[in-house]
Amino acid sequence: MASQKSITFQNEPIGNKHVSKVPGIGKTLGDELAKARIDKAYKVLAQFLMRDKAEAKFKDWLQKTCKANEEQQRDCFNAMRDWCTQHGL
Repeated sequence: MASQKSITFQNEPIGNKHVSKVPGIGKTLGDELAKARIDKAYKVLAQFLMRDKAEAKFKDWLQKTCKANEEQQRDCFNAMRDWCTQHGL
């Protein structure tokens, strides 16, 4: 069952949301991503799209960029994939 954070994220425009609003990304990982100049949710989406929505490539980027564990990688990947499906990308 999807978390409330996932449901909310999927059903709303990304707009100018802070990166910590992305499922799988909280304050700690958000701070790490911000160090890499990824401070907004749309920048995570851009990384997802630049990797052709490929699960392994995106998860590897997350692990290398912010040390996301497997669960965090999975939650973030699923959020990006589901958001794209919901919004026709």
